[in-house]
Amino acid sequence: MPAELWRPLRHPAASSSCPVTKGRRLPPGLPFGGTAFGEGRVRVVLVGAKAGARITVDPVRRDGWYGKKSLWFAEPSYQGPVLLRGTRLDKPGEVAFGEEPRSLAVQIPPGPGVNNSGGYRHWPGSTWVRSPGCYGLQADGLNFSVSIVVEVRAPGG
Repeated sequence: MPAELWRPLRHPAASSSCPVTKGRRLPPGLPFGGTAFGEGRVRVVLVGAKAGARITVDPVRRDGWYGKKSLWFAEPSYQGPVLLRGTRLDKPGEVAFGEEPRSLAVQIPPGPGVNNSGGYRHWPGSTWVRSPGCYGLQADGLNFSVSIVVEVRAPGG
């Protein structure tokens, strides 16, 4: 993984409200659907989120983490490496990624990869947090950073 991908996390500060990222519905004909969050060549679909990045986590915890299905994807024009990371913005806290909450940083090598449909590279899994709050997610590529702010709500909340 190129060292230049390990840039500082850059997110707006959370105030009394979480400054959630606005999403856009993906057009028909892509190999996946939903509302995508982020501007740039790497974005995320948060299952259940609509116009604003507000999600309710699944009610079942795994090893102290709450998860929500998510799908990160890269536009066909970008085949370089990707680094995924996150942090809690309204107080200290971590974000994990994957099918299980095991990785605080996901390093995706360049090239077509295993999950490739219609030129889109995609990485399904979940985004994991320990408690509801305001979180920043960041995807770094060779010459870009994408910042996404998500408000995570408790089950039934």
